[in-house]
Amino acid sequence: MLSGLPGTGKTSLARAFCAGSRAVHLRIDTIEEAVAASTLAPDAADPEGMGDVGYRVAAAQARELSAAGHVVLGDAVNAVPEARAGWGEAALVVEVVCSDPALHRARVEERRRKVPGAPSWDRVSRRRWVPWDRPVLRLDTAGAAPEALAERLWGSV
Repeated sequence: MLSGLPGTGKTSLARAFCAGSRAVHLRIDTIEEAVAASTLAPDAADPEGMGDVGYRVAAAQARELSAAGHVVLGDAVNAVPEARAGWGEAALVVEVVCSDPALHRARVEERRRKVPGAPSWDRVSRRRWVPWDRPVLRLDTAGAAPEALAERLWGSV
């Protein structure tokens, strides 16, 4: 399970981790974008209006894929215990951070230019984050390439 604020590098790490392997990447943003495009979508104009639908879909898929023997990598902010609860007891929790505030901000602003509805830096920097109540592997993307971090992650799985 990857967790971390938007723009920390969760998706880049997940893509590097899954490249060339049979690991499965479940990205909440992708699920929520598909739901928002649906004719039966919740209030897609309000990013908070999506509720927990993306988390519930990803968690259900993660359980099925894990039971079938796949390595599953969930990719979500998971900022609060309520969001984390649906994942059950993930084998490994990874907190992805970007310790360089200028780099983090640049990533968020670049993403905002590319992805409609992506949160602003102001919103990301003010987002509530509750520390995990269990051990986590903390990976800092500020000074390491996603591929190097993916190798470290594979060593922990």
